[in-house]
Amino acid sequence: MAIFPDLPTPITPDPSDLPIEPDEGPVPPPPEPGEPPVPLKV
Repeated sequence: MAIFPDLPTPITPDPSDLPIEPDEGPVPPPPEPGEPPVPLKV
């Protein structure tokens, strides 16, 4: 992809950096290292 110095470089946001949408419901925090993953409540 050619990058033009006179144009701003488009930034692709990282999915993990995007805020959680309200309709997604509560999301449990990531498990601490060495602990089993927290199951999602359906």
